[in-house]
Amino acid sequence: MSSDEGQLFMWSLEKPEIPYMLVNYAPKNDNEEQGEIITCSDIHPSSDSLFVYGMSKGNLKIGDLRISSNIQSTATSFGDISPHKNYIYELLSSYSDVKFAKKGSHIVTRDCLTVKLWDVAAPKKPIFTVMLNDAIKSKLCEMVENESIFDKFQLACSPDSSSILSGGYNNTFHMVDPFETNSSSINSQYELSYKKATVVRSMVKGSTVSRMDYTTRTTAVDFNPKKNMCAVASKNCFFTYAMS
Repeated sequence: MSSDEGQLFMWSLEKPEIPYMLVNYAPKNDNEEQGEIITCSDIHPSSDSLFVYGMSKGNLKIGDLRISSNIQSTATSFGDISPHKNYIYELLSSYSDVKFAKKGSHIVTRDCLTVKLWDVAAPKKPIFTVMLNDAIKSKLCEMVENESIFDKFQLACSPDSSSILSGGYNNTFHMVDPFETNSSSINSQYELSYKKATVVRSMVKGSTVSRMDYTTRTTAVDFNPKKNMCAVASKNCFFTYAMS
């Protein structure tokens, strides 16, 4: 599966020269403005008829080819689909990444401020939401001015979906455990260092940072599909971690 800002395609490895267009939000002519763009997508781990995609105004949808090939009319919408109140809220709601988790029964999303966990069978609201860094909320005007608010951060899930990995600013990444009962262990921030050991701190509500370096972003993250190991990249450095 692949997507650009206006279209979502499914590809066959047997006939890679002929993609199948799943959805099309692209303008019909050059004079027409595109109202909303596709920002991320993922295909179900065991059913090639199910897929999910997120959009720039906070719309999250699951399509099922078993129901209809007209996905834009039959897709299931997740969360609040009412129009946003202002431009800033719209930017904050834009999805950076989306992944299926728990063997496809759940969905994980990342936006500017939060990581959310959704139950595929209960689309009205997420079953878990964590604010990654409270300090970012005080920097929103600054982020709009320097356009950092458009930065995209990847998501990754551990093989058993017990941990969610996502990047951040200041050479950091976050390890989120949505099933942890201890609130101080739900969101841990790892600060990368090229010369010394990684610093780990618990990100509870009200956590602050003394500085915000928007140039040192950890945007690429992933888990080993079989082992409890993860990899993150920041600038020209690549780090691997064996998780306990």
